[in-house]
Amino acid sequence: MSWVADDRALDRLAGVLRETELAEGARVGDRYRIVRFIGRGGMGEVYLAADEMLHREVALKTLRRFRPGAKAVDLILAEARTVARLQHPGIVPIYDLGILPDGRLFYTMMYVAGRPLLEAMRRSADPAVLFLALCRAVAHAHEAGFVHGDLKPANVLVAADGGVMVLDWGLARPLASEDQAPGAGTPAYMAPELASATPQARDPRIDVFALGTILRQAVEDRPAADFDPVLRRALATSPDGRYRDAGELAGDVARVLQRRRARRQRGRLAVAAGVLALVGAAAAMFAMLKEDRRERARVHFDRGQALLRASERAS
Repeated sequence: MSWVADDRALDRLAGVLRETELAEGARVGDRYRIVRFIGRGGMGEVYLAADEMLHREVALKTLRRFRPGAKAVDLILAEARTVARLQHPGIVPIYDLGILPDGRLFYTMMYVAGRPLLEAMRRSADPAVLFLALCRAVAHAHEAGFVHGDLKPANVLVAADGGVMVLDWGLARPLASEDQAPGAGTPAYMAPELASATPQARDPRIDVFALGTILRQAVEDRPAADFDPVLRRALATSPDGRYRDAGELAGDVARVLQRRRARRQRGRLAVAAGVLALVGAAAAMFAMLKEDRRERARVHFDRGQALLRASERAS
């Protein structure tokens, strides 16, 4: 009987979730038309929409319908305002803010058609280059006074041009704020201190821990000894043992990449020197063989001449 009850509960929940979705073709105000549903996260849902005023595709985000009230409006408004203040090539820009017919607030932003971060990293010759771009985008947020609070590969896309875009700033908060419930976020990427039962001040080092977890996933199947010190520091259990922010982490990642490039350059130079040495040796050998052939030709010529003179004297 309990299984039947559970099935019914799941059916009801599925029905509620379907009701929250905006139908394909639905109009949102006099500007947007819903193209399709993209996905749903912990608090919000995202749609691909057509901006019929500017003739472009946008992503439209709103909170789920089953989160009504002023608090829900505050959440989506806070996220929109946070994103609007973060002007960086690696942070998806916000375009517009509005209200759905059912009273939910929504905002529109750039639609990024790209690959999930881990997929792009696994296809990349050097995933650390993409990781560095991610660190620099998050560093911009830290410099602007915000912590993302939910960094994970699902919240990062790599566009067709290779640009890394950080999405979903729903849990972003100003530095040192404590207005978020303990444990909010994605457990696999959460810093240990966030598991505490008491509110924790928003600190860039919680993003550093999440970034370290992403880096560990990106390099786990590749030789990555260069990154061992970086990983140890980024994933330190104590916040005091970590990088102070994403900017400091990005500095060390950049230095590792510079050392790698220098080694590759030295390797290429050594190979080029070896090739030149082989070419020089081959040229010298060729010259020696050529000189040897000339010498033997002179010997044969001299012998022929001697034979000819002997024949003339005999006659």
